[in-house]
Amino acid sequence: MKSKVERFWIYTVQKFHFVFGYLLRLFFCYDKVDLMDTVRCRRGRIPEDLLKSLPRSLRVNNRYLPGEKIEFYIKGEELRITVLYQFHRILKNMDCQGTSGIEVTIKDNYGFKVNKCIFPKTSTQMYMVDTFKINGGGGYVCIGLPPFALVESILVNKKVFIKKVKEEKESIVVYGSSITHGCASSRPALAYTNILEKMTGGNVLNFGFSESAKGEEEVIRYISSLGAKIMIVEFDHNATIEELRKSHFIVYQTIRSITDCWIIFMSRFTGGLSITEEEEQERIRIITNTYQMAKRLYDDKIALILGNTVFGTNKRDYFVDGVHPNDLGMEVIAEAIYDVIKKRGMLN
Repeated sequence: MKSKVERFWIYTVQKFHFVFGYLLRLFFCYDKVDLMDTVRCRRGRIPEDLLKSLPRSLRVNNRYLPGEKIEFYIKGEELRITVLYQFHRILKNMDCQGTSGIEVTIKDNYGFKVNKCIFPKTSTQMYMVDTFKINGGGGYVCIGLPPFALVESILVNKKVFIKKVKEEKESIVVYGSSITHGCASSRPALAYTNILEKMTGGNVLNFGFSESAKGEEEVIRYISSLGAKIMIVEFDHNATIEELRKSHFIVYQTIRSITDCWIIFMSRFTGGLSITEEEEQERIRIITNTYQMAKRLYDDKIALILGNTVFGTNKRDYFVDGVHPNDLGMEVIAEAIYDVIKKRGMLN
């Protein structure tokens, strides 16, 4: 892990490079479309006025847009993508590809598909350009935003841009901690939320907040109002046992006061690694109690995934640092959720 002095120096250099890149953009963007102008939540996943009284960690992490996608059609034989970053976060368990990678998927008019993650090569590189050859004179493009970087602009030439794709998929809302946020997958596409999106064919809205997610009422009310068909709730990682005991059933009641969507509760995955198995069992009792009380209220649109059943006995093989899943761990989590969604017919 870099020292505070090293990080301060890197962030200072980032600001200098961002200003230089911003000036370049002003001079050379007259013939470009800025795709970031089309992002519905460009300044934060949750409106800032709802977060004023909440902890700084949540307000800071709210500005990142993990899982947010920009879909559009293009014409022509070449697509040139220019990216200007405002900030890269430095994390001890992720490199630049993991924190700042931008996933580009192109399906040309011949049906040929390209998937590529483009990313800065250093923590201070704030300006990035990549070019893609397109067969068939055009096609569909999807750009996925990074989990721990702020993107100022994503520019493409006006002459190749046709229109943005209208979002019409069934949505799934996921609320949780840094694991849901995407830490520490090696690239954004391998976070469990993005894998789940591919499995279901739906639109997964990521409300994972590193260092946060303690059942905040303002957050729960907002995400419950988005009209999702399924809500996945994972906040058994940053909340203390007392916070979890106090808030877990209230979170359920808050969701149900707003929507009758399916709810999937998940418990912590890392008992025996990040906490003792005794503490894990206490947390499971709290979450299971919410589930059982919901069933007693004749709520049939609720499910429970116990984290201690997901990875079996060799948990360490699935985690980077005893807390955050590696790529294999992310895949296993996505499969566990998808299995429940299929068995219960939640997207039927």
